[in-house]
Amino acid sequence: MLRLRKPKRDDPLIYKLIVKELIPQSHLQWDQQQILDDLPDRLGEGVTYVETTRGRFMGFIHVFKHQENLVIDMLAVDSRYQGTGIGSKLLEKAEHYGLLKKCRQSVLLSDYGNEQAKRFYLRHGYHIARFLPSVICYEMTKKL
Repeated sequence: MLRLRKPKRDDPLIYKLIVKELIPQSHLQWDQQQILDDLPDRLGEGVTYVETTRGRFMGFIHVFKHQENLVIDMLAVDSRYQGTGIGSKLLEKAEHYGLLKKCRQSVLLSDYGNEQAKRFYLRHGYHIARFLPSVICYEMTKKL
């Protein structure tokens, strides 16, 4: 079931998924306690959708509007459920939100070396706008 985030219920599961699926892909050093401390404020800006099935937390996407852009801040699907369409469903929901908010394009950062994520976004109509050496990521964009 795709639904909006319920902070008390979902935030611990979102945090676990960030640690399991997102941090290992990053080339930057992260303080896990700082991530946990910052998570409520970060998720408080914008909107977060989660996918659950029969009580299982499968993935989430967090987005916010910046000027005329929809910013895909985080998208993670538990590795046990990757390849099942959950990521596509979450991304589609986020892009629909962007359209409702009158965003002209969607923007995201994809870690260099995370070929699975890069292929996923390319399949969904994103293109590489530039490489950002300061964060070792590709900036990817898509017109909405």
